[in-house]
Amino acid sequence: MNSFFNLATNVILIKDMIDVIDFNLLRNEFDKLEFKRNKHNDISVDQKLFNREEFLIIKKILEREVADYLRNAYGANEFEDIEISNSWGNRTEPFGSHQDHAHPFSIVSGVLYLDDNPDNLNFAMNTSFQEIPCYLYRKQRQASIRELAGSENTLKNHLLLILSNVGHQVLPGQTDMTRRTIAFNTFWKGHTGTDDELNSRVF
Repeated sequence: MNSFFNLATNVILIKDMIDVIDFNLLRNEFDKLEFKRNKHNDISVDQKLFNREEFLIIKKILEREVADYLRNAYGANEFEDIEISNSWGNRTEPFGSHQDHAHPFSIVSGVLYLDDNPDNLNFAMNTSFQEIPCYLYRKQRQASIRELAGSENTLKNHLLLILSNVGHQVLPGQTDMTRRTIAFNTFWKGHTGTDDELNSRVF
């Protein structure tokens, strides 16, 4: 046998949600949002979008998706539930970008893609190679959705989930289209951890 085996640690979920979520409702409400300037893009003033009454069904659907992601991708079963802690709109102007960052105080972070925009594929995650003994530095790179999944699907009406501690960014846009997404963070709800009192918490 002559093979390389990749023991990947970061699992990314990309899922078509067109038959599950009312994206027309999301798009209509997105256009009514008030925005403020972030470092390189605009974010909605309202940071609790999915707490609005009209979005409560969508919120529950997304919370189930996050729980399933943790169970199926990471074998995490020692938690009672998970809930969306904050959610906001992102608006990135043509040829714009979003700085490298992660999401502290969150378990899983997600993005909903609203439009048929090739720049959706510019979402990139940081990855690093295992340190080589006696080597000088830890080599890192960014892997974009375009590199990982190809450019055939622009992710319109899709959901993307990653662990919140994974560094990520949006690479500079390549079209004259405004990129519109809704992002969210999550946190544990109820009991988490093992039956061992020192390794369990209630939130």
